[in-house]
Amino acid sequence: PVLTETMLDTIQKINAQGTTILLVEQSLSIIADRVSPIYEIEEGKIIPHIRARPAPHPASIMAEGSR
Repeated sequence: PVLTETMLDTIQKINAQGTTILLVEQSLSIIADRVSPIYEIEEGKIIPHIRARPAPHPASIMAEGSR
């Protein structure tokens, strides 16, 4: 848990500086409150989220930093 929290804090700091981040994670909720916007890839379709909703099942996500 400590390593995960440190990693997520680092991702949030990098994203806040305007750097685009590509993160593949099964749990959308783990990153949803830390970066924006988020794009979920579900069944081959890209679904944009301004603030993500909990994923109904594991999904890959792509989080992109602000431009």
